[in-house]
Amino acid sequence: MSTKKNIILLIAEIHKSGGTERAVINLANDLVEIGNKVKIVSLFTIDQNPFYSLSPLIKVDQLGISFEKTLTKRVIFGIRNVHTKLKKYYNSHQDEIFIATDPFISFVISMLHGKRDAKRVIVCEHMALSISSRFSIFFRKVLFKRANAIVVLTQRDKDFMQQLLPTLHIYEIPNRITYVSDIAPIPNSKVLIAIGRLELQKNFSELISIFETINKDNKDWRLILVGDGSLRNELDLQIKQLELAQYVQIIPVCHDVKSLFRDSAIYVMTSIYEGFPMVLLEAMSSQLPIVAYDCPNGPRELIENGTTGFVIDMHDKEEFASKTLSLINDIGLRIQFGRNAKKNAETKYSKEIILAEWEKLFKDL
Repeated sequence: MSTKKNIILLIAEIHKSGGTERAVINLANDLVEIGNKVKIVSLFTIDQNPFYSLSPLIKVDQLGISFEKTLTKRVIFGIRNVHTKLKKYYNSHQDEIFIATDPFISFVISMLHGKRDAKRVIVCEHMALSISSRFSIFFRKVLFKRANAIVVLTQRDKDFMQQLLPTLHIYEIPNRITYVSDIAPIPNSKVLIAIGRLELQKNFSELISIFETINKDNKDWRLILVGDGSLRNELDLQIKQLELAQYVQIIPVCHDVKSLFRDSAIYVMTSIYEGFPMVLLEAMSSQLPIVAYDCPNGPRELIENGTTGFVIDMHDKEEFASKTLSLINDIGLRIQFGRNAKKNAETKYSKEIILAEWEKLFKDL
């Protein structure tokens, strides 16, 4: 990048351990590494530490805005609260590039921005647009016209956004891999692993149901769910009722996902929707084959069906179990799929490739 930039990344809550937080911190670290001045603004936190490792060169401002818990209050009071504090912050800066990474924040920063401003605003979508409500689609159509560019993670989302805003600059820039593991998974591992918040979106209840089928003739295999969330008690009860307590384990989120992947054999995902799941990239980088539902969006884009894993029609539990069993019963296939997955991740989603796309965007502004 010939001219270094002043970049401000806007995020909802920097202390969380989700894929968006991982992607934002990766981007911040990459941009500061090549000489840019980078800040992260966390709107709804105060005195929280990032979950993921952040360069000491990056300043974090936390605005401590009250986050309304119900949708009604969020609409009535949330926009007002965010608008008031973000307006003050936005107006105190001159020539920065603001990158919004949350739909709610994107709506407000777009309201504040004028095309003649010296500042630039980039709206970055991290969730599948096809599952968005008509209400949020309307706000995107009205407000995002004021942004200088929109970044989406998949071609499907780019097509969607181009129909919605045909005159705007829209870029498809996926997330990058976080690391590439040089250590292959333990060959004799008999662990299925899934990572994510224990919420409805991740659909872990259905995954446990699928594992019940797998478990009938594979008592030496286990399922490990990694995450925290509001459905913990409900999932524990389901595991108990299905008499799977000695085969299914739920453990809290941890920083050392490399070790978890190294001790696993297959990554499984039954999400109802995603954006561009970072956890799939991490599993691929760790040489794990993947079995995942074809939810919007991510699995179809990341997995080469029949080469690095299997993409299953939504809620086809029988086929999901069947394809998982085909990997369980063929260690050679697991190893080959895992190697293919790692190569695919390195080839398409390396830091250098993705950072070059961001540099091109900045040059176009």
